[in-house]
Amino acid sequence: MKKIIYILTFVSAILFTGCSDFLTETNKSNPDAATFYKTTSGYESLINACYSTLRDVYGDNIEMFVAGTDLYKVGRSGLVSQGLGTYQSLTPADNSVKAFYSTVYQSIKKCNDAIYYGGLYNHNAVKIAEIRFLRAFYYFQLVQQFGDVALSTEVITTPVTNFPRTAAVDVYKFITDEMKAALEVLPVTAANKIIGISG
Repeated sequence: MKKIIYILTFVSAILFTGCSDFLTETNKSNPDAATFYKTTSGYESLINACYSTLRDVYGDNIEMFVAGTDLYKVGRSGLVSQGLGTYQSLTPADNSVKAFYSTVYQSIKKCNDAIYYGGLYNHNAVKIAEIRFLRAFYYFQLVQQFGDVALSTEVITTPVTNFPRTAAVDVYKFITDEMKAALEVLPVTAANKIIGISG
């Protein structure tokens, strides 16, 4: 009987003692953007992500830049996009065109995030200027390929279903204004230099 009383006392003590601290969860492995980008290392990772998107834009989609010109010769396997190579049946639904368009806008979204959080937390002004220049470069790629495009410069936190197009002349003005503003902040020589392998 004593054993049962001890067990009941022990179980009661566990049940009635506060364990709310134990049940309160904190997500330490996946912080929200505002918390993560406030830190210098978190913001650096966002800057790196902006630069790494250059690989996505140029890596697998070479035909967007050279197909249909005298710089590109169709090989035996043909092009991923026949429309780009021959200008026949080229539509916005073409896989290469669609992938390029989506990838560049995803890159611009990362740049918008970096500019926003950089200003919000007073991060390095040179890094913010670099990303403003990079975002303008991405818009240059879009306007060169598509003419009038949607100009999005704000952080998007909720779904948006409609982006009105901006006239190409206004997009070009945005590009030149952004690049000029960035160049006023950027140093003449880079502090971080890429070291190449000499052969």
